[in-house]
Amino acid sequence: MHPGAAHFIQEHYIFRDGQETYSYYGSGNILYLNIGLHNEHHDFPQIPWTRIYQLRRIATEFYDPLYAHTSWVAVIVKFIASPMQGPHARLARPYKAHVSGRRDYRVPVEDAPASGAGTAAKRRDSAISAPCA
Repeated sequence: MHPGAAHFIQEHYIFRDGQETYSYYGSGNILYLNIGLHNEHHDFPQIPWTRIYQLRRIATEFYDPLYAHTSWVAVIVKFIASPMQGPHARLARPYKAHVSGRRDYRVPVEDAPASGAGTAAKRRDSAISAPCA
């Protein structure tokens, strides 16, 4: 398994009770466009990858207390070797909860620029209201 593929495990497999998603603060973020800053992305999905580290620096009091990974290699080793890890350690939601979460989510557009805002809002609304596969 390639170490970069560990981000699939790092993001949503349970490593600590009470925490659903995890970030990775290692050097791999340079090569993988800051994909490891997963908690930050979930909190502010509209912030582009080029600026997500600024959020991390501004809001350290929110992200420092959370468990985070510093090595994707260690994530893979733990996933394979630990009896507490593996495919069974992924959080699963009932289908109904997944669908209602997608249906009820609305991207804020109040501060969108006037030019082209209608087009963006139409795309957003059609993407949100599209049936889940």
